Amino acid sequence: MDLRRVALLLAEALKDIKNSQPNVYKFITSNNPYIKAEYDKLRIKLLKSLRIMAKMANLKDDYDLKTELKN
Repeated sequence: MDLRRVALLLAEALKDIKNSQPNVYKFITSNNPYIKAEYDKLRIKLLKSLRIMAKMANLKDDYDLKTELKN
């Protein structure tokens, strides 16, 4: 049941990211250096999250998966 809930939350997060993509593109190309820097930080956080999810998807052992989820 926990895995199903996580899958639903991930799907919802991906939908939110898809809806915010035009906004992100608009501000990444902005002339305002502060806004551009903040969105660059956001992109880095998103990439780190995607790497963690990819790593978790490749885990075979349930114990390793539980450990990674806790981290």
